[in-house]
Amino acid sequence: MQDDQTSRSRRYYDEFSKRYDDKRGGRRPGGYHDLVDDLEVELVRRYGEGRDVLEVGCGTGLLLARFAEFARAAKGIDLSEGMLAKAKARGLDVQVASATELPFADDSFDVACSFKVLAHIPPIQQALSEMARVVRPGGHVLAEFYNPNSLRFVAKRLAGPLTVGEGVKESDVYTRFDAPSDVARLTPPGWSWSAHEDPHRHARRVRARYPRVERRDLAHRARARGHAGREARRLLRGRLEEARLKPGDHPEFFRLPPPPGASRESTLRLDREGRFFHDGALVEKASLSNAMHTWLSTHPDDGRHILTNGYDWCYLAVDDTPAFVRSVTGAPPAPPHLILADGSSEPLDVASLTQDEDGVCFARVKGGRVEARFLRHAQQALAPWLVEHEGGAAIDVGAGPRPILPRAAR
Repeated sequence: MQDDQTSRSRRYYDEFSKRYDDKRGGRRPGGYHDLVDDLEVELVRRYGEGRDVLEVGCGTGLLLARFAEFARAAKGIDLSEGMLAKAKARGLDVQVASATELPFADDSFDVACSFKVLAHIPPIQQALSEMARVVRPGGHVLAEFYNPNSLRFVAKRLAGPLTVGEGVKESDVYTRFDAPSDVARLTPPGWSWSAHEDPHRHARRVRARYPRVERRDLAHRARARGHAGREARRLLRGRLEEARLKPGDHPEFFRLPPPPGASRESTLRLDREGRFFHDGALVEKASLSNAMHTWLSTHPDDGRHILTNGYDWCYLAVDDTPAFVRSVTGAPPAPPHLILADGSSEPLDVASLTQDEDGVCFARVKGGRVEARFLRHAQQALAPWLVEHEGGAAIDVGAGPRPILPRAAR
């Protein structure tokens, strides 16, 4: 099965190599691919400048050529001879090899990196182990994963596989999506991860550094590799980290053109009950719907509603409000506390509470920037604070009844 998958992957990338560089490497300045490449190069420069760097899955060498400009030595491996033909034409030090069987001795590099590759390797744990094996103690493994909580995941699931070349589709190559919280489960026994956000850079997805070796594995590793004493302590001090560094921090992010073959417009719709639809079909998976509520925003230039997770974005239709109150907590006379559909919570801004002609309540949230609609359960939970006052509805949070004003017509 693995050999068959490897053959399909090799054929896929050999075919893809014929046009892989067409929209990359400065051929579409300011485009999506160039932005992502720039961020990845920044990340490798931070740890690999003046050091020995290995790129696992170097493809046509677009990134490796840039690594070679600041690294002491830069080498690459790839499964596809078609891809490597272009890398060799760039004068790069590359060879055909598998990520799961790196042709290098232990402790050969200061940095081993892999971008857009690990997500296409079924035995990903073996690949990660190999990358760590060839990295010197104190070095770094920079590993990118595809996040299921992303617009890329949504687009791939909804649009289906695209054709990348003659007789070759995206479905011909294995693809996996691993949330940052799940990455630790993919690493070999004895490894550990510590996660953090890095606000100073704009690279995306996961950064991984050299893994910490647990004490129970230390003696075996020291014997097997001839290390003892000081070397064992050095291995023990190593660690593995991850960081999600987003292109959305870039000032031109919302002005970037869409990926090839895609559009910023979509058939996604958010209805009055806080439900998402695609092509008229309800998005039924709760985890995906919940994630999409956290991605709601407005475009900074035209003010239209968008979905964005910091890695990509698209427009969507919103029937009424973009925010929803799912539940209400607390008890009178203290003001009610609102739980929003995006998982955040905040006190009710009593002065902003309104009611439409159907009796549905609304309030301003997010510092007054956004109007939120109370869902049925949330409105029922608001009842303890509601009173009748001068023939109309009012809310009392301990300072006397305050009339609930009619919502402005939309």
